[in-house]
Amino acid sequence: MSSFSKIHLYLPFYFKFEASYPFADSFVMVLSIIATVLLAKKKIETWYLWIVVDLVCVFLFFKKGIVFLSLEYFVFLCLATFGLFNWKRQLSNG
Repeated sequence: MSSFSKIHLYLPFYFKFEASYPFADSFVMVLSIIATVLLAKKKIETWYLWIVVDLVCVFLFFKKGIVFLSLEYFVFLCLATFGLFNWKRQLSNG
């Protein structure tokens, strides 16, 4: 395990509880940053990353018992899928 998964032991004043899924949370954060950079550059690949992020978040928050956030990320998943299809359609129409 990395030191970040035990940060609650090193800094108990700031982190009262152990992180439940530190690697999944880090994965989501890194992919979200990359997707944001790609979105700023108007790359279609951003939508694939957002879809992966949203899928992971739907299952992650559902497993954590945070159903409302899971539902919210499901809506984001639908929006990202719509964005992908919309961008593909616009690119094919030229």
